[in-house]
Amino acid sequence: MNETTATAARDRASIRSELESLQPAYRDLIAEIADSQWKSPSANPAWTCGQLAWHLASGLGFTSRAVANARKGKGTNIPSFLMPLGLKANEFQTRLGARRATRESVLTDIEAGFARLRTLVDGIEDHELTLSATNFGDTRTIAGWFLLPKEHFEEHGPEIRFGLARQ
Repeated sequence: MNETTATAARDRASIRSELESLQPAYRDLIAEIADSQWKSPSANPAWTCGQLAWHLASGLGFTSRAVANARKGKGTNIPSFLMPLGLKANEFQTRLGARRATRESVLTDIEAGFARLRTLVDGIEDHELTLSATNFGDTRTIAGWFLLPKEHFEEHGPEIRFGLARQ
């Protein structure tokens, strides 16, 4: 399904429903990581299972900022030739941010992140769902930005579970 089709089929109620069903999936995934597995390698060569858990939680904040900026007609962009450096900065930021992260702190961040997203959804007018912005080379409508937590979970959830299965 392309984004145009996805946007037409998405309204505030369906977005909110998706967020509400996704939140327990995030919590369940983090709960699967035993204390002894927090620093275990994931399937993602850049991060451990705990670092990926923190990255997922922090990604909710990125989505909130992307939606808020799109409502203002703004995006966050760097020149395309600097994009590889941006990806490296993301790796470094995750390692740094996850240093003191625990299951409990990540779960708290997840709860806060989903609460912010639900507040944004509830405050958006229907016509705003079609506003778009580009962030780090990714152009989406606001409705499309609300797809990001699910896509992020589908990308990194299996990487965490792969790492857990190796233990």
